[in-house]
Amino acid sequence: MMGKIPFFLFFFTPFYAFFFWILYSRKQYTYIEHMVFIFHIFSFTFLVMLIFTLPDLILDTEFFTAMLFLILGPLYFYKALRNFYQQSRLLSIIKFAFLSIVFTIGFTSSAILFVILNAAIY
Repeated sequence: MMGKIPFFLFFFTPFYAFFFWILYSRKQYTYIEHMVFIFHIFSFTFLVMLIFTLPDLILDTEFFTAMLFLILGPLYFYKALRNFYQQSRLLSIIKFAFLSIVFTIGFTSSAILFVILNAAIY
């Protein structure tokens, strides 16, 4: 399942960009600019995941990867939203929370769909 995470994220990027486009409709960004921003966030996540894999393999834990998804990833996502869209802290936090929920629901539903399809094909 972990090997399919990049597929899920990049396959559903247009879906996520749609929510960015709705939330930031008052800004003068195009749909494609939102997609590029999302690719930036995903690229950061994959790069840090790659870097954090080495200490996890050496120490035989998943501590660093867990810290990426629990602390560093959300913090970077919030800071990137605030910096790119130039909005207040409160508005950025509200939109960050909404987009995080959308990401979680999208990823969970796509993972369930993937498992069901694999079970049906097997």
